[in-house]
Amino acid sequence: MIKLYDSAFSPFARKVRMVLEYKGLNYEAVDGLLKSNHAALKAVNGRIEVPALVDGDIVVVNSADIVAYLDNRYPAKSVYPDVPAARVHARAWERVADTFVDPIFVDISYWKWAERPDKMPDGLLEAARAGLRIVYDALEKELAHHQFVSGPLSIHRAVSTYVECKSNGSRILRTRSPQSWTLVQGNAGAADLCG
Repeated sequence: MIKLYDSAFSPFARKVRMVLEYKGLNYEAVDGLLKSNHAALKAVNGRIEVPALVDGDIVVVNSADIVAYLDNRYPAKSVYPDVPAARVHARAWERVADTFVDPIFVDISYWKWAERPDKMPDGLLEAARAGLRIVYDALEKELAHHQFVSGPLSIHRAVSTYVECKSNGSRILRTRSPQSWTLVQGNAGAADLCG
C-alpha cells in the first residue's frame, strides 16, 4: 500500500492527497511532522519534510515529483493533459501555485487562522491581495476562452481559490474574476469555502 508522509498544515501534502483521492488510490497517511513520526520520516527523507511518498520500494519527495510519479505509475484518471504543450502549460500553473500562491497562503495563515499575541505586519494583507489579483487576472484571461485551465483537475485552482476566498472574501472573486467564480460554483465544496 502507498504510504504518504503528510501534514494537515502543508499545502504541498494537500496537493498530493488531492491527486491520490482523485485517482481513487488507497493510501496510508502518516503525520510526518508529529515528533513521534520524525524517525520514520527521516528514514525516507533526510530533510524531514512532507510530503514524502513510499510506494513499495520507491520513495518520492517533493509534491510536483510525487504528482508526476503518480500520474506515470497510475495513469488512469490522469491529472495532467496528454497533449505535450498542454502538459507544459499545466506544470507552469502548478509552479505558480507552489512558488507564488502557496507562500502567500502560508504567510497570511500565521495571523488569519492562528491566535497570536502579535499583529499582522502592516501592508502584508494588502500585498497578498495584490499578488493574488495578478494570478486571478491571468486566470480570468484564460477562462474567457476555455472551460478549464489545463484540464478538468486543477490543483492550483483549488489552492488559490481557497486563499483568495479566505484572505479577501468571496466578493473580490465574484466581482473581479467572474469566470473563476463560475468555475468555483461548479466545483464540489469549493463554493462553500468562499461563503
